[in-house]
Amino acid sequence: MQYDRYIMKCKYIIFSVIFVMISLLFFLHSAGGEGKYEIYLKTSLAEDSNNGSIILSTFNPIGQIKTQVANVNLSQNGLTKISYTFKFPDLYRLDMPGNAPLYLAIDKGQKRIEIYAEKGNPITIKGSLDSMKLLAYDKFRKESNQRLIRPTYEAMSKASKQQNQEGMVAAVEAYVKKNKLHRKELIDFTEREIGTSTALYGTSLRWTGDDEVARLDILVTAFSKKHPDLPMTVAMKEKVARFKKVAIGAKATDLQGQTPGGEQITLYQSLGKYTLIDFWASWCRPCILQIPD
Repeated sequence: MQYDRYIMKCKYIIFSVIFVMISLLFFLHSAGGEGKYEIYLKTSLAEDSNNGSIILSTFNPIGQIKTQVANVNLSQNGLTKISYTFKFPDLYRLDMPGNAPLYLAIDKGQKRIEIYAEKGNPITIKGSLDSMKLLAYDKFRKESNQRLIRPTYEAMSKASKQQNQEGMVAAVEAYVKKNKLHRKELIDFTEREIGTSTALYGTSLRWTGDDEVARLDILVTAFSKKHPDLPMTVAMKEKVARFKKVAIGAKATDLQGQTPGGEQITLYQSLGKYTLIDFWASWCRPCILQIPD
């Protein structure tokens, strides 16, 4: 009889331990792992759109790649629920009719996010500290751009219309100085307010390398210690590595191209000589103004 009681007691203890372990695993999974997450969008945009849709996508800011994860119709009562499957911390892009895309840095455990996008009021976010940090970064970026960069664009445009060559040169030089200060302000804000938040991935869209490389390397190294296994960690480390390869003072890649006469030429053919390579883009106003030079 005593032996049977002993066996029953052992079984009870074993089953209790198993139950506790299963409950703990379930709790840990539901508290921060994969599963259904929800975003509630409160907006007055529905008043201006009869057939609008809300599109939620994961977004790779480095490769500029969107992958849609949810598409719902905009609710006419002003409150739209967006359900999606969360796999791991990532950057999301929310496209809304009549509004600029909204970027969200969603970390594990942020299962219910509330977004308020009322007409005439700034967008606010609840339930995702990382998304709030990214929203604050974007607000600061726009303010810094308006204060530092916008006046130089206006000066370029004015000088161009007046065909004032000296004015255009002065405006471009001012742009270079102000842009450098703008970039410094952004990296200062990132170090001060973003740190190892997953919002750091969202700021990578604005990274330019050069003077930022050493500071970005420190930020990404700290981030990788906290989030070692995330795809965004790998992406940011790779971007910093590419910056290091083309940083001022680094050995240049052996570029290849054609001369105006159609002859193939490589950069290393001019070893020992000073060589100027001008990189430009069609959307870069200072670049276009400098092309005649």
